[in-house]
Amino acid sequence: MYTRIAGLQGTIADVQESAPTADQLTSILEYLGPAQAGSVIADATGTTDALKKFKANESLFKAPVTVDWMNARAGMLEQMLMTLCSRAWETVS
Repeated sequence: MYTRIAGLQGTIADVQESAPTADQLTSILEYLGPAQAGSVIADATGTTDALKKFKANESLFKAPVTVDWMNARAGMLEQMLMTLCSRAWETVS
């Protein structure tokens, strides 16, 4: 499962039970950076390795991952929710 956060003005969350598409994973890896590839694909050592492993076996994807597509950010669920809540609080304060 991964969670897609479209933005505070639109859809707040779109929870996907399936693994992301290869294009979505490419974006997620770009947002995280190559050093974090192993945090979303088991035993991946970088972006290219993560994509290769994912294409061979989608079950290597480590869920949950939260993606803020509008702001090009990705992270583990708790980390991203805290960031989004903090930004929302700043907006209303």
